[in-house]
Amino acid sequence: MSKHTDDLVDRFAVALKEKLAAAEQKYGYDDTWREDDWRDDLVEKLQEHVLKGDPRDVAAYCAFAWHHGWSVAPLTPAPRPVREGLVRPKNMPRSLARHRRPHP
Repeated sequence: MSKHTDDLVDRFAVALKEKLAAAEQKYGYDDTWREDDWRDDLVEKLQEHVLKGDPRDVAAYCAFAWHHGWSVAPLTPAPRPVREGLVRPKNMPRSLARHRRPHP
């Protein structure tokens, strides 16, 4: 590992520890992340924190998932684009989706 990457990982680990310690103090969190029955909640919270934008929060939820060996894939997959930004409704046959035109 390069010395710059090593330094990055060390600095981020310190920042993550500080963030988790502050959250424990502010919200009264403890080590309930060790429980085995909250994967769905974890994925939901992870997605919320991605949108909020703090990579330390995202990393914390990723660390919790990593501890459990859980995937962080969304519970409901995002719709897949059919073509040029169009999204095929779940119940629309692919053959019809090819003929949809975007609204101006």
